[in-house]
Amino acid sequence: MAGRVTRGHRDGTAGARCLPTGGSEVSAPKEGKGRPVILRLLFALAVLSFAACSTTTIESLTPGTPLGTTERGFMKTTTGLSLTVRGRSYDQVWHAADSAMARAVTAEAGTFSETLALIDDDKARGVIRAAIRNPLGATRAYVGIFVSPVTPTAPAYVVSVSQKLKSEAEVVEGRDWAAELLRAIQAAVGGAP
Repeated sequence: MAGRVTRGHRDGTAGARCLPTGGSEVSAPKEGKGRPVILRLLFALAVLSFAACSTTTIESLTPGTPLGTTERGFMKTTTGLSLTVRGRSYDQVWHAADSAMARAVTAEAGTFSETLALIDDDKARGVIRAAIRNPLGATRAYVGIFVSPVTPTAPAYVVSVSQKLKSEAEVVEGRDWAAELLRAIQAAVGGAP
């Protein structure tokens, strides 16, 4: 369908109109402020969708697998650090882990400091988990203490501390809760990497 392009609307406003030879008026695609706004909104929606898809939950926090190397005086794992405790009962090791987390949760925090909020404390499973909150109170990561095996007596107990950021988009690691909690447990019951 052939036509001619005019440089103004009948009402006097600017814009291009395509007038077909048949006489009726057809609008050409408009260029203006609407398109960039829509594109920006679509881009923001895509970014938010990606960020929502790549978040960690407290349930996904598990003890890591030992890597065979030491870091900061503890065994390095795939998700944090671990410590092996010998010559103690499960109750003693659990009490040390529970006390370490309780002190960290109730510790005085400065104005711009991270804090911990206890989420899960289950002696029967050997699991203590907490949310790491930023100074505004929003959860930014999770930390968990895992004691195994969950038996009254054993030749050795492995205490693992795992820490994961809530979002993969987070770039700041923050405070090293894994080493701090393991140091407190080690001070109470001993142990080696």
